[in-house]
Amino acid sequence: VVARGEGGSRGMFSKLSGGVFSSKEEVKKEHADTLLAFCARTRRLAPLLSLAHTVASVSDLADLYFREFHLELSKAAEFPISTSLPWILASHAVRLDRWDSKARARLIDHCLIPLEVYEDAAARSLGPFQRRHLFLEVEAEALVHLDQIVESIALRLFAGYRHDAAQALFPEAAARVHQQALQRAPSRRRGKPQAASQTTLGGHADSRAQALFCQGSIRFLGRQVPFARLLSAALQTLQRKALEYALKRLEAYGLPAVREVAALIEVTRDAHAAMSRDGAQMADVDSVWAEVSSSLGAELRGGYLLTLCVADLRANLLPSMAFDASTSRFAHPFGVSGADRQEEMKEMKEFRERELQRMEWLFLFGTKQMCKELSGRDGPLCPTRDSFSREHAAALVSLVGAENAGLLINEGLENLQGLVTQGLVQYVELLSPGLPPDIKLQSVRNYSLPGVMLYFKAKLKDVAAYPPLREGVFQMLRELGNFLCFADLVDEALQQAMGRSAALLRPLQSQLLSGGAGALSTLVPLPAARSVEALASKVLESRAPRPVLAQVMARLDALLSGTKEAWMGGE
Repeated sequence: VVARGEGGSRGMFSKLSGGVFSSKEEVKKEHADTLLAFCARTRRLAPLLSLAHTVASVSDLADLYFREFHLELSKAAEFPISTSLPWILASHAVRLDRWDSKARARLIDHCLIPLEVYEDAAARSLGPFQRRHLFLEVEAEALVHLDQIVESIALRLFAGYRHDAAQALFPEAAARVHQQALQRAPSRRRGKPQAASQTTLGGHADSRAQALFCQGSIRFLGRQVPFARLLSAALQTLQRKALEYALKRLEAYGLPAVREVAALIEVTRDAHAAMSRDGAQMADVDSVWAEVSSSLGAELRGGYLLTLCVADLRANLLPSMAFDASTSRFAHPFGVSGADRQEEMKEMKEFRERELQRMEWLFLFGTKQMCKELSGRDGPLCPTRDSFSREHAAALVSLVGAENAGLLINEGLENLQGLVTQGLVQYVELLSPGLPPDIKLQSVRNYSLPGVMLYFKAKLKDVAAYPPLREGVFQMLRELGNFLCFADLVDEALQQAMGRSAALLRPLQSQLLSGGAGALSTLVPLPAARSVEALASKVLESRAPRPVLAQVMARLDALLSGTKEAWMGGE
């Protein structure tokens, strides 16, 4: 009666209205009502008496895996992972294309729940079915699912962290991207713009990534899987690919891309700090970048990165670009192209297709909209503009380090020495006999610089009136002037970097002057205090460092010393 339920009991009692050998009722009506009420109250006692079996039966998800009927529909020998229901559910929670609401963004917290389907399917394979080959099939698909879901979660989190870091570094660009997202997201029902959530822009604030890192080890098919460590390793691989891609972009675009590369490294640092704060165990960004950007075959002490900068300085900036004094910017003049980088562009394209799977936006600034706003054709970090300005010089100093900026200038000085000794000195020696004997260098204090130039213009013949000069004269003068302007930009960037260091260490000056490392140890540990004291003393003592441009001019003066003595008796 309990098994059949209320409807079955009513039918049974209706059949007992008459006896077998007599028409007298075997169960009276009041008794039947009492029994019917008892059955209604106790109809759920049987599942409660076997509670363990009931819970196991209602929570068994194995039916979501066994779907042989669909094999005949698809006419396939076996299912690919993309058609597996657990994978469809998990990938829906961590998909990368677009997140419509915060509720959907929080699905990433539950992306490991579909793994229970494989647990129940494996238990049924070994239990009721007793088929070892079926268990091996379930296990193989489950391991592939685990690897794929870890990679998908890592991609989703990596994009979110990089986008948040880019938003913090470039708030104006982030505001424009957010405004564009609001304009592109009209409400389907009311036809009015609706507010786009932070997750629509790729943010990770609502994804609660910290909960995933706190998982530690999970029990999966009878084994302990270090999920947090696997996720950290996947993020570490993506971080290294991002740094390698930044170096590839520097190889392909040269010094005009140095500002973008410096921004990418800064975004990687901030994203790494956020991931480490949430629980990821990853290697330091500076150590990975030093490993990526260094090479045993590098010609300079600064490594492969500095070698790239010197090579592009010699091949592109000095011989091909022109300096605009009004904007303090190098640019290619009309009709003149930069260095041919077809081989480097081909290598970058192959790396993008092989390693990045055409998702370069994920390894740049996290989202396509942010990459278009920053590195697009009209973006401030566009590497294809073929220009070099003050901002590029500051990024170059931060990229190669202030300690290696001198190596960059020294390599340029070697080129300067060749230009002076093989070109400029020869023309000075040839021009000096043809100058009028009464010509003198007038005082700038008395006549000002335009007045001095007018004096020479009145005394001398215009260069355009001379016979054609030897080929390469003006190119030599361009390279010489470009190097002086480049040294000026680098010198200004170094002075700004030194000024920031002095401003950061200025609060420690009183402790350094009063108590030295002993007083400084109250702020930081003693071993670190000694290194900080040495750095602070070095910065504070060099309050008026010798500018880089002054050193370059001193070197130029030394190269021209013999010629100046021969120039009209040294006058």
